[in-house]
Amino acid sequence: MAKVKIKVTREKNASAKRALVLIDDRVLRFKNSDEINVMVEAGDEHGITLYCEGPKGASATVKVEKAGGKVIEPLKATVKTDYGVTHSSDVFKVDAA
Repeated sequence: MAKVKIKVTREKNASAKRALVLIDDRVLRFKNSDEINVMVEAGDEHGITLYCEGPKGASATVKVEKAGGKVIEPLKATVKTDYGVTHSSDVFKVDAA
């Protein structure tokens, strides 16, 4: 199968303590930036999950794009308790072309 490069962008508001992004149970390691390039198999369905930790109102958003534009609508996770963790999940498929 062919691999396709996608760009994953994470945004979190100031109150979010931590935001983790997983693709197919693989944690993405954002190091010096909130943007990372990832190679995925073209034509396969991939799961993406965003976790956000922090006080009530903390939120994070993740966007997935490839050269041709966005792959899925942005995922958003917002903490609704006094302090906790919440998540949002979706699936996507990327074409080789």
